[in-house]
Amino acid sequence: MTFEALMPAGRRGRVDADLFKAAVEATKGFAENPEGWLVLGGTTGSGKTHLAAAIVNEIVERGEPAKYVSALGLPDLIRNERFEDDDGAEGGSFASLMDAPVLVLDDLGAQQASNWIDSKVDQLLTHRFNGRMPTVLVLAKAVSELPERVALKLDDPGFSRLFELSGGEDSRTNLPKQMLDRMTFEAFDPDGAAPSDAERQALRDALAAAKGFAENSENWLYLHGGPGSGKTHLALAIANEQIKKGTHVSYWPLPDLLDHLRQANSNSSDATFYSAFDAVRNSELLIIDDFSPSSGTDWALEKLHQLIAFRHERRLPTVIAGPPLVEFPNDEFSHGRWRNKHQWNSVLSRLDDNDVVTRRIMGAPDYRKLTVKPRSGR
Repeated sequence: MTFEALMPAGRRGRVDADLFKAAVEATKGFAENPEGWLVLGGTTGSGKTHLAAAIVNEIVERGEPAKYVSALGLPDLIRNERFEDDDGAEGGSFASLMDAPVLVLDDLGAQQASNWIDSKVDQLLTHRFNGRMPTVLVLAKAVSELPERVALKLDDPGFSRLFELSGGEDSRTNLPKQMLDRMTFEAFDPDGAAPSDAERQALRDALAAAKGFAENSENWLYLHGGPGSGKTHLALAIANEQIKKGTHVSYWPLPDLLDHLRQANSNSSDATFYSAFDAVRNSELLIIDDFSPSSGTDWALEKLHQLIAFRHERRLPTVIAGPPLVEFPNDEFSHGRWRNKHQWNSVLSRLDDNDVVTRRIMGAPDYRKLTVKPRSGR
């Protein structure tokens, strides 16, 4: 696996040619002058491992040291470290990775999951991050699915550079391609389902706000209105544009999200739940649709409050689609259990924060119930 053996534009159907060329240029530059962290993401077969191995080959060929290891082998290295004697060689040990002049860690995220192994991986990455040691990380999963402490290190613009070799499924979570193909800005007709001038203007304002967010995804956007008014369409149109920029987009209708977290919580391993929860709350762009609670359990409210508070405090880009805030206290949405609870009031307060949240009303009637259908679907 050398640079000379690379396909110039990568494997057809596996990579985006422009993204692949940018990654090749970056890896060649790193091989010549190893500095900072280089992070490679993409689907299986996109060439991540080839590029990482080519870096090591290039460095070793000119007589300088570099170490390559797969994260899948870390558990064995960690276990073996316990049985080394004082005089034992450390060439294949976990300890030897800590201060390797250049380290390539492949398949990060695919290693065996346990609190013990996760803590050792965190120890390794924290040591190298704090020491500003040249490191290449090849991701086996999206950044948003990695533990928060790892994801934050990869998101340091002054030290880490992330290159995605492919778009497609790796750029989204829970987003069917059929929905993305259908729900674009071009297919959104702000006049189709709005019989009055005021309603049409409201849809135009929402469309403009959504396009602005897609261009510069800062803070939050809250699209609120009745069923069928186009909220989901605009939210997914934003997802389309952000995915083109290489942003990982996580999309969840709120009922599905709470079910997803409950299922993870039912697993016997705490690490499984926290990994699932971290993947959602650390998403580069999180879209929560159908934001009207479908479960009134205190546990669901606690997790929703933690998620909203976490992203609000850190100003992480978030799009929410749901009914207007004034409707939330009704039993139809709160099931009578969340009303006047501190966590629920805290969620509503954050959604009503004008410094963080841009709100756009979509007051058009349900286009699905119109006698004359609009020209474009919502």
